[in-house]
Amino acid sequence: MALVAAPVLALVCSCGPAPSEPALPSETAAAPKPNLLVISIDTLRADRLGCYGYGRPTSPQIDRLAAEACVFDAAQSASSWTLPSMSTLMTGLSASTHRCTQLSSRLDPSQITLAEMLRDNGYDTAIVASHIFITTSFGLQQGYTHVDTSVVQDEQDITSHEVADRGIEWVTEQARALSRPTVQGLAADHRRAPWMLWLHFFDPHAPYLVHPGISEAFGTESDAERYDGEIAYTDLHVGRLLDALRASPDWNNTIIVIVADHGEEFGEHGHHGHGYSLHEECVRVPLIVRVPGLAARRVLEPVPTIDLVPTLLELTGTKWTHELPGLSLVPALSTGQQVPRRALSEVSWQARQDIRCVQAEGWKYFDFHLGEYDAELLFDKADDRAEHGNAFDAQPERGAQLREQLELELGRARRLSGGYRHQRPGALSPAEEARLSQLGYSGDESSGGVPKEKK
Repeated sequence: MALVAAPVLALVCSCGPAPSEPALPSETAAAPKPNLLVISIDTLRADRLGCYGYGRPTSPQIDRLAAEACVFDAAQSASSWTLPSMSTLMTGLSASTHRCTQLSSRLDPSQITLAEMLRDNGYDTAIVASHIFITTSFGLQQGYTHVDTSVVQDEQDITSHEVADRGIEWVTEQARALSRPTVQGLAADHRRAPWMLWLHFFDPHAPYLVHPGISEAFGTESDAERYDGEIAYTDLHVGRLLDALRASPDWNNTIIVIVADHGEEFGEHGHHGHGYSLHEECVRVPLIVRVPGLAARRVLEPVPTIDLVPTLLELTGTKWTHELPGLSLVPALSTGQQVPRRALSEVSWQARQDIRCVQAEGWKYFDFHLGEYDAELLFDKADDRAEHGNAFDAQPERGAQLREQLELELGRARRLSGGYRHQRPGALSPAEEARLSQLGYSGDESSGGVPKEKK
């Protein structure tokens, strides 16, 4: 299904904030509503990007955007695999609230997505989905007027160039709408609705391929080397998209978000792939937010990804009527200061797997259950960011305090869950099962979440 559609007339005004005192889009009543571009990149560790301190040039294009954006240094994903983490990014709800935690889970229509709220606020909404979990079968396309899933096909598994092409097509068409002659009787600004475009890039996901002319700079022998090349390949095409937007009249009125659904393990805690733990390499994700008129800055405090939805709602002047557990990050975007947060992460898609953790006050606590193994883990994030030294026995009072905070977060998530309907996980279709198995989601722990082949 093509993304490009005829523009919708919207009553927006042309006045902007004074150059000397830039205002947030939602603060200036006379300003047009900002457009919104969300770029989610599958399986992207924050610590493999230059703007997060990585020493290899994997991400020059993302780094360029980060230099004029707010970079959240310790954003924490809601889970370590795609369906629950993307469900959180799109709804602002924790995994224990939306309950999209199994391979066959579906987001129930009673749960409201960001796209639905923006659409009801006059936005033209579009998505390009390159992952099966973001197709209609799993409910994550609620609220999108334009949907393109053509790049999910098996024979098109290398897709960054195609996702970028569709994004460029959208941006170009929106720019044409602005340049069309004024309709008689309507102001020029009334020719087009504000837009939201969500693009999901898939290529850093395993197996890690060699991209000629790109991968050689990082090495092609090990998984970790090829992973860097995959990031660089994706970054190249993200850059093409951003260049197209920079050349567009929409650049100065478009909020841009770059985020990942989860990270990836390369044996740091005994696994390869994702979905098997909640350690730093799995749930610390890039979160980069560029708001026109706001200065670049860095926020060091951890923030959970449930905060993204209320942030974007505030930035676009969109009201919501249901309870959201997250806090808006607009104060952090404006000043760099963020109130202390508790970040909850959960994973339970395998049989006999139930792992939950909370990061707060400089510590990270795990309630860990996997097969016959039960444990409580505690890490001092200031001295042990990589999470290799369990301090629970040495810090029992701190561990008990964090255990209580984890229970508070889970209790709130479960309370909110009671306000929604939930679809019981059912059987996957043969095509869905085959596709997910190809991506490593077989439920077989020994597979490590790494598929055997990708075309």
